[in-house]
Amino acid sequence: MKKLLRWLSWRKIIFLLILGTVIFQNRIGVNEYLSGWDNLHPEINFKLEISRGLSVVWQEFRGLGHLGGMGHVADLSRTILLWIVSFVVPSNYLRWVWHMGMLALGPIGMWYLTMKLWKWSESASLVTSAFYLLNLATVQYFYTPYESFSGFYGFLPWLISMFTRYLKEGNRRDLLKFLGVSILATTAFYVQTLFVVYVLILGIISLTYLSTNWKRVLTGWTVVFMVNAFWLLPVMYFVVSNAGVVGMSKINSVASPETAHMNEAMGGWRDVLSMRGFWLEYLEWKGNGWGRLLQVWQGWVSDNIASLLNLLVAGLSIFGTVMGVIKKRISSWVILVFGLTYFMLASNNPPIGFVYSWLIGKVPFFGEMFRSVFTKWSAVMAMVLAMGLGVIVEVLERKKLAVNILAVFIIGVSGYIVWPVFQGSLVFDSMKVEFPDEYRLLYRFFDKENKSGRVVYLPSAWMWGWQVHDWGYSGSGFLWYGIEQPILDRAFDVWSPYNEGFYNEFSDALYREETGRVRRVLDKYDVGYVLLDESVIAPGQDATILRIEETKKIAEQLGWKQTFREGALTVWETGEETGFVSTPREYTWVEADTAKVRRDVVYEEVGTYISENSEDSENSERGIIFPFAGLMREEITGVEYQDNSLQITANSVQSKRLRWSSI
Repeated sequence: MKKLLRWLSWRKIIFLLILGTVIFQNRIGVNEYLSGWDNLHPEINFKLEISRGLSVVWQEFRGLGHLGGMGHVADLSRTILLWIVSFVVPSNYLRWVWHMGMLALGPIGMWYLTMKLWKWSESASLVTSAFYLLNLATVQYFYTPYESFSGFYGFLPWLISMFTRYLKEGNRRDLLKFLGVSILATTAFYVQTLFVVYVLILGIISLTYLSTNWKRVLTGWTVVFMVNAFWLLPVMYFVVSNAGVVGMSKINSVASPETAHMNEAMGGWRDVLSMRGFWLEYLEWKGNGWGRLLQVWQGWVSDNIASLLNLLVAGLSIFGTVMGVIKKRISSWVILVFGLTYFMLASNNPPIGFVYSWLIGKVPFFGEMFRSVFTKWSAVMAMVLAMGLGVIVEVLERKKLAVNILAVFIIGVSGYIVWPVFQGSLVFDSMKVEFPDEYRLLYRFFDKENKSGRVVYLPSAWMWGWQVHDWGYSGSGFLWYGIEQPILDRAFDVWSPYNEGFYNEFSDALYREETGRVRRVLDKYDVGYVLLDESVIAPGQDATILRIEETKKIAEQLGWKQTFREGALTVWETGEETGFVSTPREYTWVEADTAKVRRDVVYEEVGTYISENSEDSENSERGIIFPFAGLMREEITGVEYQDNSLQITANSVQSKRLRWSSI
């Protein structure tokens, strides 16, 4: 107790009070889950999630199966940690505990970095930690919390501190600490773009030590690669072999440019320095209409006083960083990281936006990786601005009265800028939900069913892979965390053209109420179960778009067997033979482009087929040619409009042309 009292200074007490108040005011209810938007829910079935985490390259449970395009296995360390915690914490609290833990870990890491690495005073460390907690970037990170982003926020200061300390001191103990933190921090790279951000920051830091301690730099980077290789190598394989799929998906072909433009609209210098992201303008379904996602915050941060104070704090930080580098109280790499972060957040905006545009055009995948640049770089901006504010206090260390006044002023201003967090507005209220009991019963039902029976999830009235339920949930989905069977869901469209192709064909047949085609599509894709969730709603649209009654009618006409019915959930068995591996009794060689068509005329004509590459002349000579099968997709290629005519060209082993006149 005496040691604790000696350790507890008034500055640490202030910090703990601020942190504790923020966490307490943003707690969840006894029976509530923190769920919605992009969410991970391993607590629904830890055993299932851990086993999937060990399947690194191929993700069988996602739709029709696909290569792992995200760092799924990177979340394994967090999953195991939560499994251990679950023995003492109720499962519905686990996700909240993780995010609030990361909210606390980040500022504590800033305290550790400034005191242990740069030997700052407690007052300077208090200011740095408090601002890292109390800023708009943190608000937008945790308002709709996502495990990867909160993990990045929490572990980033620790990773930088341990890495830099090793480069500076060369102590083996520091290297082991860096190794340990790196293992825990891998969960941050579930979104692998954050690893790119992390590598760029470490690269800048390494440059300042390369000439004097290049061996330590090499050792540090070896640890970085070795720790992350288990998820990084599979992702690299995906990038080399299949990365084009992501950009060509319909979801991303529409959403990526829109998201990039939204970031660009919030890339002016005021927005960048104030850490105002496009989330402040984003619309969300509010139950009875559309409204701003951060409605409370949008009004608050638009207030003239809050806006001016935000810019004042940013200006003080920039001034402090420059002064700190001159007086050698802060490392020079901080300025370089600030410059890079500002450049990324400003995106296409002047004065050097043309460089950003050039990178999008010349560097493969740059535009797709950083389409939502704010979520990748805003935490870094918060970190460097916090360092700049702290170093001002550190430079004035000997002037005790001035230091205390300045520290209180900066913390007070920071608290005012994000005042709604103290009123419970850090986390979106709509993300505090209670799961209806029928979902737990659904998981139990499927646990006893054929594990290779593919499940199609309905209704699916839109392409966005986003579910809105009448009981409050709004997000990317959660069923696959409790169901072992592969689930066809539009959330997986971006990773597999075949998943998108299934929904193109199935939706077209369902909405046309062509029962025979529905049967053929389910047969083609080996779908064993149809799951209908009547709690799904169509925000702002007529409920008939969901085709609830039409689905039930088709189920009756096709003789599907109803095997589960609880609340809003119904499951039918289709009677189709299912299995991950099968051998057709017969098949036909064809030459046809049927990718993402809305109607597969080839399958309707010949049944199971193998589609040959048009350049494979040996096999194409023995196949049936369907030159215009691709006309059944949304985006038709090879069409040329002429005066009073339309020419459609299909490339084959021998070019085929068909011309209609008098159009």
